[in-house]
This record gives sequence, C-alpha cells and structure tokens, in this order.
Amino acid sequence: MPVNLIENNIEYGEVKYEWDFPEFVPYERGKWWYVIAGIVIAGFIVFAITTLNLLFGILVIMVSMVLFYLQNRHPKILNVKFTDMGMVIENLFYSYDEIRSFWIVSDNEEGNNVYFEFQSFSIPRLSIPFIDIDPVRLQAYLAQFIDIDPEREGTPLSETFARWLRL
Repeated sequence: MPVNLIENNIEYGEVKYEWDFPEFVPYERGKWWYVIAGIVIAGFIVFAITTLNLLFGILVIMVSMVLFYLQNRHPKILNVKFTDMGMVIENLFYSYDEIRSFWIVSDNEEGNNVYFEFQSFSIPRLSIPFIDIDPVRLQAYLAQFIDIDPEREGTPLSETFARWLRL
C-alpha cells in the first residue's frame, strides 16, 4: 500500500524523472450525449422497476450522480516523481516492490502514457500521461526496477471504451 509522505517522514531517493499531469481527461460532451445518456439511464430505471430490482435501480442512480459530479469538476493537476526507490504521486510513495509490471504506449491519440499494474488487487491500474519525456529512456529507467509486461502493447480496452463513450 502507498505510504503517505506527510504522515511519515520517509526518504524516497533521488528524483530522476518528474512531471505534472491531469488527474483525469475532461471530455467535451454535446447536447446529444446528454440526450442519449438520459434515455439509457431512464431505460435502466424502467428495467429495474419492471423487474422489481431495487438494488440495480439504486446503482444506476448512484452511477449517474457520480458521472454528473465528475462532469462538473475540473481535473486536479498531480505531480509524479520517479526515483531510485519508487514512485511518488503528490504525497503518496509507491515502492517499486508494490508494482507488478508496467508498459508504455506512445504516439496514441491522447499522447504518451505509462501504465502500472500493482501487486495488490485493491489498487487499480494506474495510467500516467506524459509529453516531454523520451519514452525509450523512461522505459529503460523503469525496467531497472519493474518488469515490463510483454503481453501489453496498446491502450487497455477499458480506457479505449471509456474514451469512446466520453466517460
């Protein structure tokens, strides 16, 4: 699990790479996106009512509220540092031992991204975009500490699907 640097005075090593990135990518959604989303949500709620599935109806409403909240929020700019001991994102330190593997996708439509899979299944996959850094050098540096995932070459399907739906 990540260690909070504010609560624990930990030395995290010499910084080799550092940059800022947005917490998430905000997508522009037109009027038709909201019309279609409203129809889909209404359809799910009608389905939940007709099948007497209260839990599904509550889940649909909660997901709708989260999407509305995220739409009206600007992404926070986060700072990432890669050191010889681990990765620091804002005030959280991730030891390289906590990371199972990584891979880099460069020159996709959103720019370059480095993806991290963690040892713990409770920590979701992490995607960090970057622009002004050589992907080959970054990969060579990280490969000293973390295994490169040989099966992963492109953007994960879940991220492509979310981008396509503008979520």
